[in-house]
Amino acid sequence: MNMLPTKLDHCVIHVTDWERSNAFYTTVLGAELVRLRWVGRRLRAECAILVDPHCSVIEAHAVAVNAEHRLIHAIPHLAAAVVHADPLDDADHHALLADHVPA
Repeated sequence: MNMLPTKLDHCVIHVTDWERSNAFYTTVLGAELVRLRWVGRRLRAECAILVDPHCSVIEAHAVAVNAEHRLIHAIPHLAAAVVHADPLDDADHHALLADHVPA
């Protein structure tokens, strides 16, 4: 499969800046891979952030919404983002999905 360069390369810099800026936002304890896709002339993003495992669902949701807002402002042409909040602990919260992840 031949991969052609896209404008996504330009966005990686902004994603790194976003992750760095979240280091100062105490409720986001980390960020995992941010995936970007062009849909027409706009970008869509999906990512996972790490939050305090003791925060409530409402607090985790608020943190995710704030992270989405920061992403929209950090990445040009980004229309929306799906931000998944994972608790920062030693448990494998996605073990149920392990058999469904492509190799």
